[in-house]
Amino acid sequence: MTTITTRTFTQASSEVNEEDIDDKNDIDTEESSDDDNDDDDDVVDYTSTTIANLPPPAKAILDMIKDCKSLVKYVKKANLNRELQLEREKQNINNSINGEDPPYTTNNSRSPPEAAAAEDQLQYGRKTNCFPRSVSNFSCLLLEWKNVLKEVQVGNSPSLHCVLPCITYLREQMINGEKKERGGMKFFYKRAIQLLDNMFKLEDDHIRASFLHPNYKQLRGATKTQIKSCHAYCRGLVLPDTTGDDPVISDKDVCEPPSKKSKFMLQLMDKNEIVKEPGMNEIDRYNALTVEEEYTNPLTFWQQQHIQLAYPTLYRLAKRTFAVPCSSAAVERQFSAA
Repeated sequence: MTTITTRTFTQASSEVNEEDIDDKNDIDTEESSDDDNDDDDDVVDYTSTTIANLPPPAKAILDMIKDCKSLVKYVKKANLNRELQLEREKQNINNSINGEDPPYTTNNSRSPPEAAAAEDQLQYGRKTNCFPRSVSNFSCLLLEWKNVLKEVQVGNSPSLHCVLPCITYLREQMINGEKKERGGMKFFYKRAIQLLDNMFKLEDDHIRASFLHPNYKQLRGATKTQIKSCHAYCRGLVLPDTTGDDPVISDKDVCEPPSKKSKFMLQLMDKNEIVKEPGMNEIDRYNALTVEEEYTNPLTFWQQQHIQLAYPTLYRLAKRTFAVPCSSAAVERQFSAA
């Protein structure tokens, strides 16, 4: 009974549902090949794949992108965007005069140009077995990389600390996309993961820069070996006179005069004494520091006087570390402007 009901629903579906069904059929035919490829992920080198060796689903997506570029060029040349905009504005004006709702708010009621475009997309999808949804998914893949590039290339502020969190973010997004996608898109996500691992190597400077940023000092995404190496390097820089149980000096301790003698009953109250663990040095105190404020520029944090007094070694290390940018885009931009 379930099979009969499903077939009846498929026959009565709209054009949009037909597109979904065609995509589903395309996915079903590729599931077996995807399962086989999952077993060979450890052996297959997706980074060396050329266009001639692309799997058919992945090549279909690239062909679809080429067709879309040609379509965009034609739309701009024929000024079709302006025609659709004028048609929509005309309908909105007429309906506002008549007091009616805006037209074409559902998939079943479209303007003639929109209906023609939708029919063309549907016919093209049936012919090539690759629908515009694949192009949209491919754009989502590229959007993650675009966001990272904008973050590390904009402005002249320190950016070396962005490398570890950005690579961690990209790796998580690519892995999630690879698990979610099928067919040709799955190939592109696998290729992106391998390229990310092969082309971007996390150096010690990247780990230390993230550690010296108060909002990234937990080093999420780094391995245990990298974290231990970073902490050991910073501890090796701590001078003997700054190691020990020296109290943290703050602006309150330096500027304010001694408080007046407390009243008798106040002296009998329980005091919240700060118990300091023995052997805590500058690095341990920095790791235990809780920072509620969010810093886009880590130097803003290290410019505070009480921070410099509390962590003198890390302050000097931060000045040297953040002088190195993670990208030469800002410097190249200045040379181009000159």
